[in-house]
Amino acid sequence: MRKELKDEGQIEDQDIRIEGLTNSQFTEAQLVDARSYEVGQRVLSLVNSRNHGLEKHAVYYVTKVDPERNRITVADERDDSKRILPLAATFNRRELGRSLVAYEPEERKLAAGDAIRFRITDKEAGIANGLRATIATTGGGTIEATTQDGKTFSVAQDSLVARGIEHDYATTAHGVQGASVPHPILVMLSSEQLVNQKSFYVEISRGVESATLITDDAKELKESVEERTGVRMTALEAWLESQRADDRDDRRAHQVNDRDREQAAEKDQGKDPDKDPQKDRENHKQAQLELPGFVKEKLEEMEKQVELIRERSRELER
Repeated sequence: MRKELKDEGQIEDQDIRIEGLTNSQFTEAQLVDARSYEVGQRVLSLVNSRNHGLEKHAVYYVTKVDPERNRITVADERDDSKRILPLAATFNRRELGRSLVAYEPEERKLAAGDAIRFRITDKEAGIANGLRATIATTGGGTIEATTQDGKTFSVAQDSLVARGIEHDYATTAHGVQGASVPHPILVMLSSEQLVNQKSFYVEISRGVESATLITDDAKELKESVEERTGVRMTALEAWLESQRADDRDDRRAHQVNDRDREQAAEKDQGKDPDKDPQKDRENHKQAQLELPGFVKEKLEEMEKQVELIRERSRELER
C-alpha cells in the first residue's frame, strides 16, 4: 500500500530510517520471568534505580538470559555498559521486572506524507499513545507531524517517542475503536474467534461513507456471527441475496439471448447461403458447455486458496 501511495505522489520518495520499537505485549507475569526474554530484545526502564543501574526512560538491549537464576543481563544502548537485572528482586514494593517494558527492535522507513501512529507517550510534547497524525516534514533530524484536528508536533528523529512511531495503514479491531475512516477495507476469516467479541460490529461500523469486507466465506461468516453473538448480519444477508439475484438475472439474460439468436438466425435463413442456423445453434451450445468447465476450474482454484487460508488460521490458533 505504501509503495502505491509513493507511486501516486502522496508520499515523498526520500525516506529516513529509524530503529523502531514494537511493544512485546508482555503480561506482568512474563515481565518477571527470564524465560520470556530473548537476546537482542530491548527493555525500557520506567524507573531510576542506582542499585540496579537503571535510568528512567533509558533503553537497554538484552545480552544474556539466565532462566535458572531468573535474571537477564542488559547493556545500555548509549555506551554498551552492562548490568544484571534480577527480575524477581523487590523494588518499590514490587518485582523489578514490573518496572520494565519489553520491545522488539524493527527498522522503519518514514517520509513526508506517511500516515503514522505514536506508540510511546511523551507527556512533555503532548503526545499520547495511540495519537494519529500525518508526517509533514523529515528534514534536519526532526520529524514534524500534523494531526487530523490541525495540531502540529515536532520530535527529534533519534528520540524515544520517534522510535515508537508506526505506520498507520492497517490495524486490529481493538485499534480502530472510536475511530472513523471514510472507506475502510476490512479483512476477517469466517473461522476467527474474534467474532465472539462482536468485533465484526466494531470493524464494519468504522466506515463513514462505505466499508469493504474481505472474507473467505461470506455465508459462513454471517452464520458464525449470528450464532456466537446473536447479532443478525443484515448487511451480509443483503449481499448474499444480491449475489443470488445477480445469478438469476444472468440465467434469464442467457435465456433471452438464446431466443434472440435463434430468431435472428431464422430471419437470416436464405439470405446467406453459407450461413447454417442449425450449425450456429450447435456452436453456441458447445460454447455453453465449455463455459461451466471454465467456471468450475476457477471455483476449484478459489476453494484451494480458501482451504490454505483456513489451514493457516488453524495453525495460528494452535
